[in-house]
Amino acid sequence: MLEINLLGCCVSRDVFSYDNEKRYSIKHFMQGSSPISMLYSSKPYQSFRLEDINIGSPWEKRCFLAELNSSFLDAIKEWDRGDWFIFDSCELRYPLYMSEHPDGKYYLSSSFILDKNLDLLESEKFSGDKFESYKLSDFSDTEIQNIAKDMADFLKTIADEDRIIINEIYLVKEYLAKIGTISSMDDNFYIRTGVNTQLKYFTEEIIKFLPKAHIIRFPENVLCDESNKWGLSPLHFFDDYYKYVYNAINIITSQCGNEKKALNTLWQATNMCFAEKMQFYNKRSERINNRINFANTLFEETDGQNGSHNLVSAPCFETDWTFFKDGVAEGFFDTNKKILYCSSSNHNYTGIRIKLNCSQDDAGKSLVFCVKIDEIISMRSDIGYIQLWYSGLNAPIKALDIANITNDNLLYIVTAKIPTDMGMDNAIYGVIQTKNGVLKLSKAVAFIEE
Repeated sequence: MLEINLLGCCVSRDVFSYDNEKRYSIKHFMQGSSPISMLYSSKPYQSFRLEDINIGSPWEKRCFLAELNSSFLDAIKEWDRGDWFIFDSCELRYPLYMSEHPDGKYYLSSSFILDKNLDLLESEKFSGDKFESYKLSDFSDTEIQNIAKDMADFLKTIADEDRIIINEIYLVKEYLAKIGTISSMDDNFYIRTGVNTQLKYFTEEIIKFLPKAHIIRFPENVLCDESNKWGLSPLHFFDDYYKYVYNAINIITSQCGNEKKALNTLWQATNMCFAEKMQFYNKRSERINNRINFANTLFEETDGQNGSHNLVSAPCFETDWTFFKDGVAEGFFDTNKKILYCSSSNHNYTGIRIKLNCSQDDAGKSLVFCVKIDEIISMRSDIGYIQLWYSGLNAPIKALDIANITNDNLLYIVTAKIPTDMGMDNAIYGVIQTKNGVLKLSKAVAFIEE
């Protein structure tokens, strides 16, 4: 098993979540410090202790303590060398707080860890500081070039140059939304301030200063993923990206004779694959957006009542819905307030369902069930589901399609082909159910796509 040391953002670390072959062991990993504060920050007026940091995991606190005490480089120097050292430049993206000290400038990276502990800036230990804010774009090309040279010089003191891997990473604004569409993070601070320009220049420069290092190029058409385990961010990508980087690391660490050719072949094949995926996602996104737009039109035109379109049902919540519950679940459905409630300490649930008016003539067509929720109140992640159920005479209920209800989403669409054995004894139901929580419902509509 090869030992890996990592300095950079969570992206490089998350690659090893895909190490199913157990080839690698992460020996050391730190993040949360810009190369600028790491390399140039003077010492604070008063040193900090771990107990001064209130919020964060033990690992986050250790990283932040090194940042506060300007001891990041000292901590890294104590690492065992390991077999390979992976570096990425994405921590350079952080804005900086800077205070003039007699012995130089004191920097703090405005990282996600600092964001959790902003009250520290008002503490007595910072009483002598007058902080100014700097963005990466405030630094000139010459300054960024010097930072790249100094960072390269430091890396060569803690790892053999031919054992350094530079993982090229940039921020991405397009993401796969949980509902299946492609959306954009245009309002994200890092996207708005265009840090990729400086990150690209820094990466190009540090590669020049590390000619023996191994380079993993950033592929084209990378997407972020709202379902990423860390949540939505311009650096939380879809699974295929991490698999690409993992395969690239395997090529490098295998020390094959044609590494550059193998890496370039992988990069080109990945670009082709991601381009095809992007084409698929764009078509799917267009299809889903059309469904959403049509559903919204029906919501407005019918106000939840049956209309004259290709509707199989446009039900309001006051009529036609049947309340049900599973096992020992406690709950109710208030038809006046449109509130579905469930209290369960296990996996039991309550729900409401409505029979949708499909027939044999509709077999093979797409059935779309769209639900709007006004408010979700739940302390659990497994809140409930929106489903299409299919049942027949003396046959078990089968879910045709299902969407997980999450706290950050209020619009749900489930879609399924109407089964070819649809007949008088079979039925399709639109279903809303919750395991634990309160759903304040708005509207629902179901229609058939011709």
